[in-house]
Amino acid sequence: MSCSLPTHLQLQFNIDGLPLFKSSAREFWPILCQVKGASAEPFVVGLYCGRTKPQSLEDFLNEFVADIQAALKNGVVVNGSDRTVAIHCFVCDAPARAFVKNVKGHTGYFGCDKCTQEGDYVENRMTFPRVDAPLRTDQQFECQTDEDHHRGSTPLLALGFGLVSGFALDYMHLVCLGVTRKLLMYWLTGPIRRHDRDHCVASRLSATLVSLLSQRLVALSKFIPKEFARKPRPVADIDRWKATEFRTFLLYVGPVVLRGILPDRVYKHFLLLSAGITILCSAQYCVKFNNFANQLLTQFVQQCKEIYSPSFLVYNVHCLVHLAADVKRFGPLDTFSSFPFENQLRFIKRHVRKGAAQLPQAIRRIAERRQIAVCASLHDAPRSQSDCCVSVEHAGGPVTEQLRGARQFLQLRLSKTCLSVAAGDNCIAVKGIGPMLVRNIVKVHDSEVFLLCETFQRSNDMPGYPFPSASIGCVSVSGVSRSLEAVRATTSFMKCVCLPDNNPAAENFVIFPLFHNTG
Repeated sequence: MSCSLPTHLQLQFNIDGLPLFKSSAREFWPILCQVKGASAEPFVVGLYCGRTKPQSLEDFLNEFVADIQAALKNGVVVNGSDRTVAIHCFVCDAPARAFVKNVKGHTGYFGCDKCTQEGDYVENRMTFPRVDAPLRTDQQFECQTDEDHHRGSTPLLALGFGLVSGFALDYMHLVCLGVTRKLLMYWLTGPIRRHDRDHCVASRLSATLVSLLSQRLVALSKFIPKEFARKPRPVADIDRWKATEFRTFLLYVGPVVLRGILPDRVYKHFLLLSAGITILCSAQYCVKFNNFANQLLTQFVQQCKEIYSPSFLVYNVHCLVHLAADVKRFGPLDTFSSFPFENQLRFIKRHVRKGAAQLPQAIRRIAERRQIAVCASLHDAPRSQSDCCVSVEHAGGPVTEQLRGARQFLQLRLSKTCLSVAAGDNCIAVKGIGPMLVRNIVKVHDSEVFLLCETFQRSNDMPGYPFPSASIGCVSVSGVSRSLEAVRATTSFMKCVCLPDNNPAAENFVIFPLFHNTG
């Protein structure tokens, strides 16, 4: 595991509360660390257990700060090799971020930790309607120039690290569990309002439309690639949806299933959010189109007041205007999100099997897992990431005349990509050709692997998209050609999500490249 570590280690830290039992107030507050760009999972560097969150910020953080200061100054030694260390960022949800920075929370009048605007209290909610408020700076934070924002000092100041610029907004909580869930809940349980053609105001969907939405979601389940941890399920289960399900809805499924269900203006407003986050998730486009993504998200926030209500502009919605700046600083959204940390928190919670001695239980299990991981890294031979691995041989697939007699397979694994001839894992996009459907996988002379693919006759921009969607690879296609094209498996291609369109015409699909990190 250590052999995959770079010479210069950029560390990401996550701090969050973790309730242990439904029947008890006991909770963990772990401090987790992840090496940016490494394949290793996050690991625990500190763990607090108590009936509430730590009462003393100094007791909770002082030892952690001292260890980080030593690592920053002296570096670390891994298997005899010296490595330098730097802090990449802190990734926390809003309550944890306010706690460790010792500032007002997201429900306070000066709760935004990125800009200095004073919030408005509207309909029992703290809202932040401005999109152009002056930004906070690291120097202002260090000097505590805004007394209404700070509660006191924090031990993290001793790190000499920017406590405004260095604390990234986490899109798992902010966008997936925050804004996306808020939109869905508004459509399902929001106020019932009338709307006319001139002034379309979002309102609760009728029971018929909710049922149609669920039907469409379930129908798309078999078209979701294996890289997705969960398949779409009915909106009746929305209280049990995980963050990954909201991400799937926002980036891929929502733009398809919502068309014709939401009023046109509300649907196009949703696409502003979907398109902006899609760009910021993409390693290919997050820098190139960063300013444009910021414009889309800003436009989304500005229209929320009119389409929904002034009370809709809560902290999570407002912070969309600051998200592109963090992407410009730290990289695509998935390179500084809470998704990997949440997985580790789940493992930590599973270590506690009984109500007594929760902290010793967790520490022993964590130490055991580390030892197992070290042993595995010493004995496992490194695996090539470029070798093609075919499986499930068959003999009934279509082949070209030139490849007749070659061995045929149903599945192919290449690096972290899994392709198949089955729906859901059979769509790729090849540069210069466009999207294609894999109909067969053949191997010639036990060495070279070919994908036998069909192309589409027509390709257009997605309807309603706020810009030409083909510029980021999202297209509406139709008319599958019946002629096969052979593509070498070593060709550079991108796996895509291919979803049948709601249009009743046959062979109409909407195709999205896999934008988010599926590793």
